[in-house]
Amino acid sequence: MANITDADAGFIGQSLRMRGYAFTEVLREHHEQWVTRVADLVDKADLVLSLGSNWSAYWPEVAPSVEAEATLLRRAYDQGVPILGICFGAQMLAHALGGRVFAAPEPELGWCLVQASDPQSLAGSVLAGEWMQWHGDTFEVPADSEILASSDCAIQAFRLGKCLALQFHPEATESVVSQWSAGQGQCELISAGVDPQDLLAQTRIKVVDAQERCDGLVSWFLADVAGRSTAHKSTY
Repeated sequence: MANITDADAGFIGQSLRMRGYAFTEVLREHHEQWVTRVADLVDKADLVLSLGSNWSAYWPEVAPSVEAEATLLRRAYDQGVPILGICFGAQMLAHALGGRVFAAPEPELGWCLVQASDPQSLAGSVLAGEWMQWHGDTFEVPADSEILASSDCAIQAFRLGKCLALQFHPEATESVVSQWSAGQGQCELISAGVDPQDLLAQTRIKVVDAQERCDGLVSWFLADVAGRSTAHKSTY
């Protein structure tokens, strides 16, 4: 699941492809083309990957697309198909499964520290550390969720069954951050007091470590959350 202009799965995509996964793109803007095929899409998937977006889940103008995605996510959850939600994808998981999405008191943009709920756990070891953040919304988790990580501003990770929601962006490569930092993104950064050139300079250094840590996160997700190793079908 992705938007037309933001469908690069970055390091997450690299890690999944290395483990034999293939992707079928499902675009939010074209929901009318696939919403009637949700059951078939989910039945053919080994897992669902829901990426970030510059949308807010509560915007009236995108409500049909949001509800189409929520329908797919609920179907996957009910069928036991693992889901990995990133940023907007995490917020969509919260929305689809009974939580609530709303504007955060302040945005998180740039490389920010994520703190694990249980630093001694395997989940804590892969989730804790500096990750790329780019969001102005946050969420309340669905009932029975396990909160795995937070920052000073927001919940950063929760697990519910075979679903993992990550508010931060482990997929963010240098090229992804460069794309986000252009145009309206540049205005967002400046408004938040973040220098775009400084962010790109930090990113060039930090992505080296982040790529390795992202691969460890994907490995943990597949083994401990999804109960998967290699794919036999497809990823959305």
